[in-house]
Amino acid sequence: MKKAFTFIEILVVLGIISLALPALFAIIITIFQQETRIYALKDVKQQGDYALENIKFTIQQQGARIVNSAYQDEVCPLLTSPTPTPASHIYVMDHEQNTFTYYINSYKIASESSIGTFSFLTNSRVVISNFGYSCYKTNTFSPPIVVASFDVTSTTSNITLPYRTTFQLRSY
Repeated sequence: MKKAFTFIEILVVLGIISLALPALFAIIITIFQQETRIYALKDVKQQGDYALENIKFTIQQQGARIVNSAYQDEVCPLLTSPTPTPASHIYVMDHEQNTFTYYINSYKIASESSIGTFSFLTNSRVVISNFGYSCYKTNTFSPPIVVASFDVTSTTSNITLPYRTTFQLRSY
């Protein structure tokens, strides 16, 4: 008696393989899609966190006044309830009369100073939207409170994270 596979046994094995392979490929494709989504989310979060912390730290530590675009007048109103109107630029002056600003340039957050430095805080893998600043004072002698907010969206997937922070100037 020969020890060999019969035609029926081979057909059964091929049938099982033909059912298992599409399921296996579907699982592998889903894993790759999730990995791509996680990478995009990580990139959005890293860039948003970096931009927000850079803006907050620089303004909070070095800023002495929040001024208008001509760097003349302080623009933070005295409010009893914080309902300031957001602006697309924030202009900050330090104690040495150097100025710096943050704004959107080509859907990226840009930083520019009066001493000639210019840099982007985000890159082209994300798009910044709903970018805005506002400031107010709770009394005449208190330092301004700054509210900064923006949304970061990945260019490769439909992932958006909102960012918002409120902080008070320390060098007032």
